[in-house]
Amino acid sequence: MFPVRRLMAQICLSLIILLAISSVVHAEESAQDLIQKGDTYFRSNSADQAIASYSEAISVAPNSPTAYSKRGITYLLAKHDPESALSDLSKSIELGSTSAFTYFYRGTLYFQREFFDPAIKDFTKAIEYKPDFADAYSYRGLTYLRKGTPALAVTDLTKSIELNTYDPYADYINRGAAYKSLGLIDLAIADFSKAIQMKPQGAEGYISRGNSYMLAGKPLSAADDYNYVIRLKPNEPSTYNYLSYAFEDADCFDKAIEANDNYLNKVSSLNNPSVNDANTRVKYLQDLKAALTSAKEKKTKLPPSTTAVDGSVVNSIERQAIVSGVSLMEAYNSKDLNKVRAVQLETRYLPDDQINKFLGNSKDWTLQAVEVLSSTETRITARMVFSRETSNQNYLGRNFSYTIHLATLCFMDGQWRFIRLPKERGLDLFSTMQVAEKSAKRFGVDDLSKWTGLSK
Repeated sequence: MFPVRRLMAQICLSLIILLAISSVVHAEESAQDLIQKGDTYFRSNSADQAIASYSEAISVAPNSPTAYSKRGITYLLAKHDPESALSDLSKSIELGSTSAFTYFYRGTLYFQREFFDPAIKDFTKAIEYKPDFADAYSYRGLTYLRKGTPALAVTDLTKSIELNTYDPYADYINRGAAYKSLGLIDLAIADFSKAIQMKPQGAEGYISRGNSYMLAGKPLSAADDYNYVIRLKPNEPSTYNYLSYAFEDADCFDKAIEANDNYLNKVSSLNNPSVNDANTRVKYLQDLKAALTSAKEKKTKLPPSTTAVDGSVVNSIERQAIVSGVSLMEAYNSKDLNKVRAVQLETRYLPDDQINKFLGNSKDWTLQAVEVLSSTETRITARMVFSRETSNQNYLGRNFSYTIHLATLCFMDGQWRFIRLPKERGLDLFSTMQVAEKSAKRFGVDDLSKWTGLSK
C-alpha cells in the first residue's frame, strides 16, 4: 500500500514539475512572440503599439531584460521620454542585459545630463559587448572631450572614424575640437577641412576652422570662413562678431568696425545685453588702429633667445610672452587699476567696479605656463595658465583656482600689451594642471616670475 502511495506521489510531483516547466517555456515563447510583435510595430513607426507589446511581454515574463531594453529604447527614440527610457534601460541592466545597445542608450541619457563618468562606464561596457560599435566610440570620445580630457577623446574618435565609413562628419568636428584643445592647431584645421568636404553647407565646420585659423595666426583665412557662414546664415549675430576679431587681427580696422556695426545691428534687434560691449568695442578698435599705426613706425622690441632649465630653447617670442604674462600677474596682485589698464588694453574701456569685481578676493596671481601658438611682427597668440588663491567661505583652508587663457599680445606704444584674454574652454582641471606641470619640469619652477632666465 505504502509503495503504491509513494509511487503516486512521485508521479504527481513529476506532473507538477512538468506543468511548471511547460508553463515557463510557454511564457518565454509567448514573451518572445510579443517582443517580436513589438519590433514589427517599432519598425513601422507605431511607437504606442510597440510599447504596448513590450509591456505585455513584461507582464508575461517580468524578468526579461530584452523586453525592458526594447521598451526603454522605444521610449527614448520614438516617444522622447528620457525618464521612462532611463528607468527601463536601468531595469534591463539590473536583470543582466548583455546587449551593447542597452548600455549605449543609457550612456547617451547620462551624457545628456552631463553625468560624464557613468556615461563613460556605459559606453565602455557597450564596446566590451560589441567591439566594432562605432557610435559607442564616438559618444565616449565626445564625452571625454566634454569632460576636458581631449587626448582620450582623440583616441576614441579616431577609432570611430576608422569604423564609421558611412558618415564620420561629427567625429571629424569633435576630433578637430580635441586637437584644438591640445594645441595641435594644424591637425584641428585638417579635421575641420575634412568635415567641410563632407558637408559644404554645414556652418559648424567653417566656424570651427575659422576659430582655429585665428589661433594659427591666419586671420584672413578665418575671415573667409566666417564670411562664408554669413552667406549661409546672414541673421546669426555671433559670426559678425567673429569676423570683426578676424579683421582686427589682420589690422583691417575699417572692416573690423564694419563687421562690429553689423553685429551691433543684429544684437540690437534682439535686445541682446552685449550691445554695450559692441558699442565699447568701436572705441577700442579706433584706439587700437591709432596705436598700431604709430607702433609700425617703431622697431618691435623682443628680448634675446635663451634656454630653459631642461636645455630647450626659449626663443625671443616665447620669452616676451612670459615677460608680459609676469607683468600682468604683478598688475593683478597690486590691484592698482592704472597698472592693470597699462598692461591689458581692453580693461581701459571697462568701469572700475567691473575690474574690481574680476579681481575680487583673489590674491597671489601666478603665471604657471606659456605656450606660444602663433606670432607676427606685432602680435603674439599664446595659451597661458594662471593660478590664484581665492576666498571661499564654504571651504576651510587655502583655496586655489587654475584657469587657462588664450592671450593675444600686441606691440603698441613701444611695448607689448594684452589686447584679449578670454578663458579657454574644453580642458578640465586635471588637463590644465598637466600643462602647468609640463612647464614646471621645463623651467624648474611652478611660478614663471621665479625663472632664472626671465631677466638674462
